[in-house]
Amino acid sequence: RFCGGHFFFVRGGDAKRTCLAVHTTYQFSQARGKRQRLREHGLWTLDDDAYYEGRDVPGCEGFVMASPEDAPPRALLASAGVENHLAAAAWYRLAMRNLIAIGVALRRTPIMPELTCACDRYWGNVLPGCYIQGSDARPPFPRCPLDHVMNLPNMEAAGVTHREYSFLNNSRVSDTMRDPSNHAFVELNLDADARNGSVPRVAGVTTRGAHHAMRRISLDAYPTDVEWVAAAGDAKEPVLVVSSAIASFCTFKKRTDAISFDARMAKALRAESHFCRPGDGGPGSRSCEIGFEIPAGVADDADCDALRRAWDEPSGSFRGRYARMSAHKDS
Repeated sequence: RFCGGHFFFVRGGDAKRTCLAVHTTYQFSQARGKRQRLREHGLWTLDDDAYYEGRDVPGCEGFVMASPEDAPPRALLASAGVENHLAAAAWYRLAMRNLIAIGVALRRTPIMPELTCACDRYWGNVLPGCYIQGSDARPPFPRCPLDHVMNLPNMEAAGVTHREYSFLNNSRVSDTMRDPSNHAFVELNLDADARNGSVPRVAGVTTRGAHHAMRRISLDAYPTDVEWVAAAGDAKEPVLVVSSAIASFCTFKKRTDAISFDARMAKALRAESHFCRPGDGGPGSRSCEIGFEIPAGVADDADCDALRRAWDEPSGSFRGRYARMSAHKDS
């Protein structure tokens, strides 16, 4: 059957396997968003071998990603709601900002995390239920498209090169690159005094399970670019996997580098979206929650020791990196 874009790319599920064709429907990132959605589902066939080998980025020395098990606090993804969605989006956007920063430090291309969305994104009213009126699908939506929390044209304009969350599942990626035993796992350790006890805790996911076969690199949580280079600058593995994306970066040692990076991220992370319900001002009025906010810049939010001390998983230490999660507007 011919499937609509919302059915295929947002709602997902096993039913999409019955689709013979899919409509790349309107979304908020123009043609780049359509291309990204097709890439995420392995349907974009115009990339050449250089894309899958990393050779499309001059000087690229591999890829960096968060562990697939690394995710926002479970409570934010357990049920639909705009507050949950905007908080989870803040977690994802901080994670992506950090992966981009690591990529800059190590000359690696970041692989974006897989997203779960607790609210649909739509130009009409989606509140209070966080779904499009008339739709029989209800969030949360697993594996929702990147354009639900980012603006792809702004990322491109800021010079951010990245890969889709499903990149390593694509058959055009070499078996060597896809094999986890050829990856390195970066275990981000918290200082021993961050919690009672003499053994430092690991921020995020540990080396148990799927990561046990990977070479382990130990690094203090919230490292600088210089610390990243010292720990993993000479890593030969094609993919680095970090235990916690939100604890994976603090700042650049040179303040000029930090300021320059923040300027890029101010453009790359600009992605305003309105989540609205009918307002109280009569016909046509709306009351909206507006996302998405940008985390504090690495030039000023640069006390790495304080960030380690403030770690309070699973309640969400990422919240302290934002002045607010969203804005409210009545129109």
